[in-house]
Amino acid sequence: MLFIIILLGMTLTVSAGPVLPQEFKFGNNTSIFMCASDVIRVVRGEGKRSESLIAKTLFEPFKFSHESKDGETVLTTENVRVVLNESSGHVRFESPDGKNVLLEESDFDISQGVTMSWNVEKSEGIYGGGEFQNGFMNFNGAPIELVQYNTEAVVPFFVSTKGYGILWDSYSWGYLNLPEETIEFDVSGNSTTATFKTSVAGVYHFLFDGCPNQFGCGFSKTVRMSASNGDTDVEIMDWEALTNLPDSLLGRANLQADTEYTLNLTAEGFDQDQNHDFQVFVTRPDFGKMTLQSDIATHIDYYFTFREFKDIDGAVQGYRKVTGVAPLYNLKVYGFWQCREHYGTQVELLNASSQYRERNIPIDWIVQDWKYWPAHNSTETQEMWGPHWSSDTYPDPEKMVETLHNQNVNLMVSVWSKFGTSTDFYSQMKSQGFLLGNSTYYDPWNPAARAEFYAYSKKSMFDIGVDALWYVVLYRLSVRSNITKY
Repeated sequence: MLFIIILLGMTLTVSAGPVLPQEFKFGNNTSIFMCASDVIRVVRGEGKRSESLIAKTLFEPFKFSHESKDGETVLTTENVRVVLNESSGHVRFESPDGKNVLLEESDFDISQGVTMSWNVEKSEGIYGGGEFQNGFMNFNGAPIELVQYNTEAVVPFFVSTKGYGILWDSYSWGYLNLPEETIEFDVSGNSTTATFKTSVAGVYHFLFDGCPNQFGCGFSKTVRMSASNGDTDVEIMDWEALTNLPDSLLGRANLQADTEYTLNLTAEGFDQDQNHDFQVFVTRPDFGKMTLQSDIATHIDYYFTFREFKDIDGAVQGYRKVTGVAPLYNLKVYGFWQCREHYGTQVELLNASSQYRERNIPIDWIVQDWKYWPAHNSTETQEMWGPHWSSDTYPDPEKMVETLHNQNVNLMVSVWSKFGTSTDFYSQMKSQGFLLGNSTYYDPWNPAARAEFYAYSKKSMFDIGVDALWYVVLYRLSVRSNITKY
């Protein structure tokens, strides 16, 4: 691969005040941006990258040097050396004294979606990524689905115990370490088995996907998986919930080398009269890399942050330079929040708030979660889903808000991005082409659909005095199945 290198001098010196990062272009699809002495941005892709929604465009000036020799371009700051191989286009990051910190893998891909991999050591701890319900902290070798939905929040920034950080600047559905190796299960009822042959000894990670091609399954009880080699049984995962487990679950097990295991899977709570296609993705102990993938992105776009070896604080400081300092909320946000699964009536919610005041227990917020909307045929709320109040159970929501405010209590209401098929608003959004594919969710990529959804939510919530909205997405896979056109 031929790379054309644009070099603008041996040393960069800029004037005072925030400036655009210095860009170095290589060929037609690779750019390195010098953002700060401890922050380097790498972008790959055809055409111009759309403006980031999270990253600053201006940074404080700093000095760095660059040189080209022996087929490599070297960019050096006081905190990091960036070395680009001019023939392969791969980048490695070093400490100022030349010690290896992170090396790009050979298999980056910008042809369909985007994929980027880096070599990592087995001893590294990889932390971050946001808020997940899988019980894991160290994600080295662990396959993780990077998608925002109910109970899980994605922040695609990862830090290593070696002291570096990677911010993956993409808003597409994606994965961390999703491997190519897949085990297919076909189960009728609650249990099934499959065989699995190990290679090396060590910790194997298993990502269970219970709804690869469905609308969101919602396991009502348990998901358990174990491995047996005839002599020993090893637990892989054991998940249990009072209501619904997530559709995607993670487990791991320390397995022997060159051994055939029987994987035993039990998933209680399904309709036993239906067949279910389960998938389990596996990463092996010799995985040896960290991979980030975005399904429908057009550019690889990531920031490398590094200050010193084993200084995670330095990596986090670099992240703050990219995204800016998080502002403080209004003082009232930092008080006590009362939130339960949901209140069923206006009377129930107000009684709870009043009890706090009568018992002299401090409270600043109370949260109305779902099912405040009307019920279809007196029982079924699914068909009437939406940001509108039931006249039976919440006869005067404006008065309810007024009563709360008189108690000096703020109200947050959960507002969902889907609508029941029996609602007028669903029919309106569908007729205007504002729904996401064939789903009951509105299309957030359509500005007109966003405006319509907000206007409807504002009329039923903010206009009656509601203080905050809690926007929720329910099912990850039902949405994913409808976004391929983007």
